[in-house]
Amino acid sequence: MRTKDADIIQRLGRSNLYTEFKNAFGASTGLPLTLRPFEFWQLAHRSQPYENPFCAMIAQTNRGCSAYLEAEQRVVSAAEDRSATIRCFADLCHTAVPIKLGERTIGFLLTGQIALDLPSPDRFEAIARQVTEWGSPSTECAWRTPTTIPECFRRTNMLGSSVSWKSLLNSFRPSQIE
Repeated sequence: MRTKDADIIQRLGRSNLYTEFKNAFGASTGLPLTLRPFEFWQLAHRSQPYENPFCAMIAQTNRGCSAYLEAEQRVVSAAEDRSATIRCFADLCHTAVPIKLGERTIGFLLTGQIALDLPSPDRFEAIARQVTEWGSPSTECAWRTPTTIPECFRRTNMLGSSVSWKSLLNSFRPSQIE
């Protein structure tokens, strides 16, 4: 069953309808948006528009990539029945919204890589030490991490689980698959 579900998610991800939704989401929020199947063992936002440069840098190391895969797995595990948000080791928020086919979760809509507030100097130092130990060359790009106020992020999360996303799925027809 998972193979068929992954095929549905892959086909939906190639549809013009999803592409327009993803582009509008990114342009309005500055955040990456990725549609992924239930079982997926790659970084969701790797080389995607709006990927956080700090996350991209960290993911170049084995331990950093592992930390992000772990964060994505934690958020997906928490989101099997409803949207969920977790914080990664760098205190960045990651959100997953389940995609359902009937009662069955067949995939997830992922976004995030965003700081809800700037870290204290001590916390930033701790994160910098961690990524340096992992072999990342610099933390300079951390200052380009998107930040937002919690209310704005809450509204962004609502976009993923609200009528907008349900309308997208309800209007999706196999004839629209490229």
